[in-house]
Amino acid sequence: YMAPEQAIINGRIDRRCDLYALGVTFYEVVTTRHPVEHKFDLPPAKLLEFQIKTEFEPPSRYMPENTPPELAAAVDDFIARACAKRPADRFNDALDMQAALRAMLRVLNQNKESDYDPSMGT
Repeated sequence: YMAPEQAIINGRIDRRCDLYALGVTFYEVVTTRHPVEHKFDLPPAKLLEFQIKTEFEPPSRYMPENTPPELAAAVDDFIARACAKRPADRFNDALDMQAALRAMLRVLNQNKESDYDPSMGT
């Protein structure tokens, strides 16, 4: 997926373009939809302009209703940072992104543990 700066002639391209693409992929994984699919009927130039200028809707809007609020917030924060329009607002590098993913997994695991009822068996 193309980061906004890749659409600018002589735009500065660095590792954060790849992190942006990973963010869009993660959005699709957790929502089963592309973040701008509601605009796919636009001509290519207009679609690109929309994608460059418009922040994505929070992915939690498309996640199951029973998603724990803490997890939904963590996913929204992750996507907002990974897919920020300005590279300086994104994760600095893959290790930074990995740390955020690990924090999200901790939130998920905490919710699993709080849902565990030993009387229900394994």
